[in-house]
Amino acid sequence: MTDGDRAPGRRRRPGSATAAIAALLIVVAVLGVVGVELAGRRMIESTAADMLAEQGVADASVRLGGDWWRPVIFTALLDGTVEEVTVDLSGTDVAGVQVARARYVLEDLEVAPDLRAKSLRVSAIRRGSFRLLLSPDAVGEELGVEARIVDDRLVVGPDDEPAKLRVDGEEL
Repeated sequence: MTDGDRAPGRRRRPGSATAAIAALLIVVAVLGVVGVELAGRRMIESTAADMLAEQGVADASVRLGGDWWRPVIFTALLDGTVEEVTVDLSGTDVAGVQVARARYVLEDLEVAPDLRAKSLRVSAIRRGSFRLLLSPDAVGEELGVEARIVDDRLVVGPDDEPAKLRVDGEEL
């Protein structure tokens, strides 16, 4: 359709094609950034889980970042920080004790991204916590007595004494 073919009074607005192209480019750029973020997270999480498997920790999952909507990869690249890394383990040995489940949450990490190696090297962890879930058998083996669960409580020994456990230094 040429300007001569247009209905009288209808004129093409100047810049409307440019605005449409700009909007399309913005949408493509945002989708590209989101794609790089999600692919980068999955790649690093998978690599970390594989590294744990090489160390004998077979059933591990690694999750980068806190909230799903906060960027992790771009923050790591630009700022050298990662807000949070969560590592979940199942049915593995931790410090010589058989653990049913374990969760490590590491917060405010300083990292050095290595794009060639596709990795994030951690140089500092500001905060962290962990939670271990032990089976009664593992607790009993560690204490040298029979242990089991009765009425949602851990009991030990032949008289089913309620267990009172604490950590003292490196001892349970």
